[in-house]
Amino acid sequence: MTDRTTTRKYFGATRLDQQVPGLLKSSYERFGFAYGQILTQWPSIVGEALAQYTQPERVRWPRRTAQKAFANDRRAGGTLVVRVEGPVAIEVQHATPQIVEAVNLYYGYDAITALKIVQGRIVHKPRRRQKTPPPLDQAREKVLNEQVATIEDTRLRDTLSRLGRNVLISKK
Repeated sequence: MTDRTTTRKYFGATRLDQQVPGLLKSSYERFGFAYGQILTQWPSIVGEALAQYTQPERVRWPRRTAQKAFANDRRAGGTLVVRVEGPVAIEVQHATPQIVEAVNLYYGYDAITALKIVQGRIVHKPRRRQKTPPPLDQAREKVLNEQVATIEDTRLRDTLSRLGRNVLISKK
């Protein structure tokens, strides 16, 4: 039998995507993040517009007594420290209840009770440059334009035109 479990059994190998969360866990925990997904999913949690000017920095958890530690395994009542760039801090301050609610909804319980705003510069990830495909010959370009000409939605027409262009180029 040569399934993945057998291969893993003989070679001791696991896929890299299965190893990464375990390797990064100690780094995340150092900054108070129980799970690293809040860092990677920040734009989907607070929205793209707000994520451009904000970045979660750490979660500060209150000290737990021994009784609370045994009663409930989940940490609750943490303060999320968010780095904010420029004058957006006022908007973030006004949106604090919505941000706390969104983070708690993501965690699935009331993990965060407060938001602390720290002003500072946000390091933006470099945007990937879109490669422009080489031009098609005139005959293929004409056929492609005729096929997508009947589509009324301009965004859909442009997207299908790019897709068709890439397919035709890859066939060469």
